[in-house]
Amino acid sequence: MPRAADARSVLVLTNLRDLAADDVIRRLDAAGVEVLRMNADDCAREPLPTWSLDSENHAGIGAVWWRQFEIPAEGSPFADPVDELAVVRAQWRAWLTTLARPDIPWVNDLWAARRAEDKITQLRTARSIGFALPETIITNDPRAAADFADRRNAVVKTLAAAYFETSQNGFVYTTALEGALEIPSEAWYAQPVVVQQRVSGVDIRVVALAGRCFGASCETDVLDWRTAGTGARWTQWEVPGPLATLCHQYLRALNLRYAAFDFVLDGERLWFLEANQAGEWVFIDRSLGLGIVQALTSLLVDLAAGAP
Repeated sequence: MPRAADARSVLVLTNLRDLAADDVIRRLDAAGVEVLRMNADDCAREPLPTWSLDSENHAGIGAVWWRQFEIPAEGSPFADPVDELAVVRAQWRAWLTTLARPDIPWVNDLWAARRAEDKITQLRTARSIGFALPETIITNDPRAAADFADRRNAVVKTLAAAYFETSQNGFVYTTALEGALEIPSEAWYAQPVVVQQRVSGVDIRVVALAGRCFGASCETDVLDWRTAGTGARWTQWEVPGPLATLCHQYLRALNLRYAAFDFVLDGERLWFLEANQAGEWVFIDRSLGLGIVQALTSLLVDLAAGAP
């Protein structure tokens, strides 16, 4: 059994405002595990060790925790912040590959996480292992979306994880299709989106990692609980054994060590919405004491100490 004393250092790729990273790093420090924290905010302002084909710059690193490593838009020096920031972020996404090596485990693996980012992969994988899915289409055609809505209430979502902090035009949160259809057709044509049957009920978040599942439930009167602010009140939710089995099958299918699953429980059936390979958990763990922080800390210690 790996011990903290056997662990090499843990590299945490994150940003200055990451509360989850703060919580885990405190526990890693308490366990005596060395932590190297790289904040995207700082990396974009100072020189980094230069990488070459002959110099890997990985000395002492036993595991990598890839959190929210995204260059912030605040104080952007760019004349056209949307276009230039997108270019800069693309360079940093590519730079992450200099840290990826087959002998250093990540949470989550860089390439597996990128594959799992888009909702098409999520939906296909979820269906293949037996989750119940709402009816869904992918389109940039408002007429096709309107035809879909003629037969059912529907919502519209982004096709990939959205981080449009400099944009006022992108679909970021789940939106009622009725309102989205009022947007000019040209805006629809600009990007494909997910149009999905609306399922009403209790929101469920399940965090799966290291063979365990942690659940919380929330009831709000808004379409997307993320827009409810302090009105989203979470309570602990016991994850049924069969659901936990499916969640871990999903992780194995996509070669992930961690994911945060979103479901809706309509009173009779649990519906899969998405599984975010970098989904947040600190907002339920701090208030409910679920034990996610300790489970994640233990996973990183084990990986840094050489566990498979």
